[in-house]
Amino acid sequence: MNDSTIRDFYFGSNKYVERHVEMNGNLLCKFQCIEWSDGRLPCARNMASVVQKSHKTGKYMWYDDYVAECEAMGEGDRARHYGFHDLQEAYHQFEYIGELEDKRCMRLLLEIIQAYNEEYHSNPCEEKEIPIPDMKFFGTCVIEIQKKGKHSLPVSLKAEFYREAGMFSKCLQFDAADGRNQDEKEIIAEVQYRAIHGDRLPFVIEGCEFNKWKFRAVKRKPCPFSES
Repeated sequence: MNDSTIRDFYFGSNKYVERHVEMNGNLLCKFQCIEWSDGRLPCARNMASVVQKSHKTGKYMWYDDYVAECEAMGEGDRARHYGFHDLQEAYHQFEYIGELEDKRCMRLLLEIIQAYNEEYHSNPCEEKEIPIPDMKFFGTCVIEIQKKGKHSLPVSLKAEFYREAGMFSKCLQFDAADGRNQDEKEIIAEVQYRAIHGDRLPFVIEGCEFNKWKFRAVKRKPCPFSES
């Protein structure tokens, strides 16, 4: 996969990035940020989500449809970044009206998975109790994104999402050699090492710099189960 394709997985498709740049200026990071193993980056928190609430109906709609609505109504674009439970609500709305087959659903699933981890696993020093329905919904999203991204999702994310869902045997079915570059190969190996030890938590990849659409993994925190 090329840098443009990888960028789309982390930040959404070109039009979302271009819209953000238009509204907020250059997207290049001004600081050294961390990257989580599920692809989350702190600098992405201000990016608009792939779904937004309609000015007319209050229902969720896809981002590009929302922008078109704003322009037609002469309304300002107040697109926002949504958290896990809002995105969960959007997913169920689209499920009810039969729009989950939309190609944009892939991006929604990715946002849901990352928002779930942001909600429940953002602070390794704070253990939050996860409601069983949320845990089950997370598992459903992991299975769905594997189906929809069978030929496009980076191997590191395929393995990582299975690990986070506790599907360790599926996580271990991948070959680290299939990573797109040496950094991803090392991340896959780390993901699988943690899976072997029954670790489901996202972990931090330190020193990742988002600059000119390129990711550079430098150093990973050691697995807490490595011993000894």
